[in-house]
Amino acid sequence: MSIKIIGAGFPRTGTNTLKVSLVTLGYCKHVYHMKELLVNPERLHYWKTLDETGNTDWEALYEGYDGTVDFPGYPWYKEHMKNYPDAKVILTIRDFESWYKSVDSTVFRAGPQTPVEKIKMISKLLLSARTRKVVKVIKWFKKVFFADELEGKFLDKVLC
Repeated sequence: MSIKIIGAGFPRTGTNTLKVSLVTLGYCKHVYHMKELLVNPERLHYWKTLDETGNTDWEALYEGYDGTVDFPGYPWYKEHMKNYPDAKVILTIRDFESWYKSVDSTVFRAGPQTPVEKIKMISKLLLSARTRKVVKVIKWFKKVFFADELEGKFLDKVLC
């Protein structure tokens, strides 16, 4: 199976709706989305390799998938285009104010916020290897999206 659709849009721009639509309309059978990486955090190494080198084991990364949208794929849409030259690229966009509010209330605040939530998370981290892997995925996402893509300026809406 080869990638037929490459999503080039930021998270929170309708990428999950696009994923569902591509499958529903029969363009794709299985579309990779951030949710896939959270379910299978052991696959993070493919993405980190891509981040560090500009290349990865594409066949192993996308085994069973024929489309990719959202994070973690979108920052490397050009690399995707080189590896899948026949794929169609779809750029999803959203009104800035709506997008900013959505990101701020969801992915920006991912993780424990209150002291009680933080204590609960520490106990989960101590007891669950899977939780530790998922936390690594979220930390890597925040590094790539907020620190790299948005240059650490998300809280300054004017510069974002």
